Amino acid sequence: MINSCIGTWAFLAQALFAGNTKTSARSIEMQKQIVKMSQQRAFLFTENTKMSARCTEMSKQTAV
Repeated sequence: MINSCIGTWAFLAQALFAGNTKTSARSIEMQKQIVKMSQQRAFLFTENTKMSARCTEMSKQTAV
């Protein structure tokens, strides 16, 4: 009886550890994706700013 309880607890502990490991791996992967998306957003913001400046410059030239 005691041995079966210990075996069950050991199995549950192992399953919990494996689950936590998978969750941690998923969490790390999600963090990487968030960083990547933030970098893309910063890049697009920069490109948008450059494009706006070009459009403003072109508007000035055509207005003259």
